[in-house]
Parts: sequence; structure tokens; C-alpha cells
Amino acid sequence: MPKHVASTTLKGPLAWNNASLIEGDVAAFVRDLKGRDGGEIAVVGGIEIVRSLFLAGLIDELSLITHPVIAGAGRRHLFRPEDDTTRLALIETSRTSTGNVVSTYRLKP
Repeated sequence: MPKHVASTTLKGPLAWNNASLIEGDVAAFVRDLKGRDGGEIAVVGGIEIVRSLFLAGLIDELSLITHPVIAGAGRRHLFRPEDDTTRLALIETSRTSTGNVVSTYRLKP
């Protein structure tokens, strides 16, 4: 399975099997990738990449995992107060054996 890596710190060829570095505008790259035949695209990454792709309308479903842990520090918000209001529809929810809750949303029509 091909892997495309968005990074501001990595350079040159990547050591990971079947991985390439995205050069240039990540949203444009993903928009182009979505236009090709091939199947589903999964985004696994930090808040900033998910937030930017979601706000650009490039993520069809958003799965959020709630972990039953209270941490004293760290970023806690996917969205910022200045973001436009976006309505989501819950399409699935499940609980893992460790007590995590997985909620999957898509944009509300």
C-alpha cells in the first residue's frame, strides 16, 4: 500500500517501505489523489494535518477516539474558535475493550 508523508522536517527519499514525501501543497496533493481510481484514503496524523484537510473539504468521514484519560497538558481542541460552524452527522459509534469510544462523523447535508 503506498504511503504519502506530509512533513515540514523530513527531506529526501524516505526509509519506509513504499513511502514518498509530499512536496508542495498538501491539500492540492490530496485533492488530486482523491480524483484517481484506487479506493479509500486514510489520514493518520496530528491535529494540524487533519484539521486543514477537513476544513478544505477533503475528508469524507472523521473518526474521533475518546480515551478515558485525563492529561494535565497538551492540545485539546481539533478546531479553533475562529473556524466556521460546521454541522456533522454521527454515522457510527463503538466502544473498545479498553474503554475508548470511537465516533465517526460525516458532514451533515
